[in-house]
Amino acid sequence: CTSMGSSKVPSWIDHPYDKAYDEDTYLCAVGSGSSRQKAVDAALASLSQVFNAQVRSVTEVSSLSTAETDTMGNVTFTESSEMMDFGSVTSETEQIIGSEVVNVYTAELGRVHARVALHRERTASLYQKQIAELGSSIAQLNMRKATADTRLAEYVLLRETRELAKQQQSLYNQLQVLLKQPQRQVLAPIDRALSALAQQITIAVEVSEN
Repeated sequence: CTSMGSSKVPSWIDHPYDKAYDEDTYLCAVGSGSSRQKAVDAALASLSQVFNAQVRSVTEVSSLSTAETDTMGNVTFTESSEMMDFGSVTSETEQIIGSEVVNVYTAELGRVHARVALHRERTASLYQKQIAELGSSIAQLNMRKATADTRLAEYVLLRETRELAKQQQSLYNQLQVLLKQPQRQVLAPIDRALSALAQQITIAVEVSEN
């Protein structure tokens, strides 16, 4: 809806969320400018900053348990924690998919304010489709890796898998912000598998004299 020159300033200018657009259902932001388009652009930029800031804060702490047997035959368990900042794999979004302009207000002096909203579940469904498409490509690479004849070939294919998983992880992080629910962590297991595989690969260097 659009209001022009109204003496009553709408509450959403200072408080983006209300009964019509509650925070559990929507992600909202407000912007202002000298024209409607500039106000909308400012609101979208603000929404993008809020969204990406929340995504960058998504982290995972995974507990790793290892068992070791000493010379006396006693088994000891060691616990360690691994902290990974998955925000680093997130690409910045100039305009969030599915956002829409829901309010525009023009103040008496001509300053225009706009509110944009992003429906969390509808946008999440778009990300889930992208995740599924990436999952199909990853499955194909895993089939090729299973038939690889050398460890080095496995490693190369796993590196390709990691690039797709990196995109997947970015989408999962965004889903976590949208749905406010923990999501899968697909990148960390691949990194650990790459590290383990690298230790099994040996490189021989032959030097010949001419």
